[in-house]
Amino acid sequence: MEILAPPSPTRFGINSATILDLAVIKDFVLPFSIISHPELYSDHNSVKLTFQLKFTTLHNSVTTHTDWTKFQNYLKNQIDYRHLKINSNTNIEIAVEKFTKNLQNAHRFASKMVKKSTATYIHANIKDLIKTRNKTKKAWQTLRNPLIKTELNRIEKLIKKLDKNSRQKDQTEELEALNTEDGTLWRKAKIMRKKAQKIPALLGENGFAYSDCIKAETIALSLEKQFSLNDLSHRETENEVKKIY
Repeated sequence: MEILAPPSPTRFGINSATILDLAVIKDFVLPFSIISHPELYSDHNSVKLTFQLKFTTLHNSVTTHTDWTKFQNYLKNQIDYRHLKINSNTNIEIAVEKFTKNLQNAHRFASKMVKKSTATYIHANIKDLIKTRNKTKKAWQTLRNPLIKTELNRIEKLIKKLDKNSRQKDQTEELEALNTEDGTLWRKAKIMRKKAQKIPALLGENGFAYSDCIKAETIALSLEKQFSLNDLSHRETENEVKKIY
């Protein structure tokens, strides 16, 4: 149980200022705010208590990856496992502290910082359908049975439908969670109002490419040229070699 009170007084006397308005909450973990507003023509302020039932949390884009084999090897090679002589509570606390420190050092040694994946979350039902789709696709490629092809098309349509519904639901929940108090609404509006930058023209062998189609062709020609074998022939040298032999 917790008692909430505004940071400023709610009742003002001739030579006094006190807080008379309180709130009691129990087992409530969501963010909240309580403010005293001097908006009434009296010696008593109104109090506004706001519970943020919908809010967003900022997630760090970096996480840790632990190599547990490395973790085990560190504990095996770096720690002395001789029996401890424990005769008092102090010895127990020292042993626990040492054990905890060894685990932390091993975890720190075997872990490294990595960026979180930006892949889109896929619902478990859709994942199961994708697995079924892949198995059905293999069966169709092997047997070429029209019934299997029909089932494959049905699963494909179902996956697209569920994926579309899931994306719409995520977008709806994201919009409903926007709040003016934490600035998420204004940041989202700023992103939506921002115009997408156009890709500048590309200079290729045939000149500048402006349209998407010509840009794609220019990139394809460039990649084809980069990954083609180099022409190492030299006619003058080859002719000299032929004369000798």
